Amino acid sequence: MIISPLHAQQKKTPLSKKEVLALAQQHQSVAVLPVMVELEDIKLPSRSEQTAELMGWNVEALENGLQSFYADKLYELKMKGKMNWVNIQDPSTTTKLLAELGVENAEDLRSKKMGELAEHLGVDALISGYVFLKVELDADRSVVLMRPDGKADLYLNMSSISESGFQLWDATLEKRIWSKEHNYYFKGIKPPYRITEYNFSNLIKSIPYNSKLKKKQ
Repeated sequence: MIISPLHAQQKKTPLSKKEVLALAQQHQSVAVLPVMVELEDIKLPSRSEQTAELMGWNVEALENGLQSFYADKLYELKMKGKMNWVNIQDPSTTTKLLAELGVENAEDLRSKKMGELAEHLGVDALISGYVFLKVELDADRSVVLMRPDGKADLYLNMSSISESGFQLWDATLEKRIWSKEHNYYFKGIKPPYRITEYNFSNLIKSIPYNSKLKKKQ
């Protein structure tokens, strides 16, 4: 399993749930960092060169799209009144500012410190994450569908193990204050991004910004 670039900077979270929620209440702004994506053990029939190319397109789509997807999920919580005190930085702004530091993707985060990133982005907190997919494909039963915008979606007949995780970093403390993982096994036909989005939707429920968690203290 891969480790989120920032996750490696701190292995333990010695804070209690009450302390984490208290810190989260102090955050006024948060940015979602690029999501690390890794596909392992992709088993493709020898004749399926086109399928492999489309799989590569989907990996790139995951890397570029999951950052925005998670930010959108946070925004949905905010619109529901569950985290009104936090401003979520637009992913396009985050991407632009990170580029100024030489960060073009999640891999580039490995050489950066959380405090440096937060200061440059002008936020109180950061969210980092990773997705690990172990996939076995049956190319004979996979289907390529074209979307109205001209892009292709590869609906894969596959067995998949998906592991996703997110961490919340406090800029003032310069440390990880929360982390959560979610695993998902799937067998059938579904595009890869749908599997990872399912994981993300489950992770969002437990983020410290969710006011429902505060009421359960």
